[in-house]
Amino acid sequence: MNASLHAELRVLARIWIALLALAASTIGLALLPLGKGNAAAALVIALAKAGLVLAWFMELRERYPVLRATCVLSAAMLFILAALSAVDYLGRAPATLHDTVPAVDRPSAPFTPR
Repeated sequence: MNASLHAELRVLARIWIALLALAASTIGLALLPLGKGNAAAALVIALAKAGLVLAWFMELRERYPVLRATCVLSAAMLFILAALSAVDYLGRAPATLHDTVPAVDRPSAPFTPR
């Protein structure tokens, strides 16, 4: 077997083991009572897994700079849209029962067609 191929397989095996370790940490994290910290930690782990997959298995580390820039700008745009949605959701006034349940006017007599 070629030495460079052997080195590449070693790197891919290490990446695969890292992905398995991150998946196991995601499962372990679900069992810990961290409150709101669970979501933040799970997002950090998911970003790490996505970064590994993008860099090695999709080979973005070796591709054209324009392709890498497109991926970075797409991720930035997704982040901006998520942030704007969160600001919109958090900036709204809390709804009251009066605001959410419409009043229904019922006729006193049954409907009779003409």
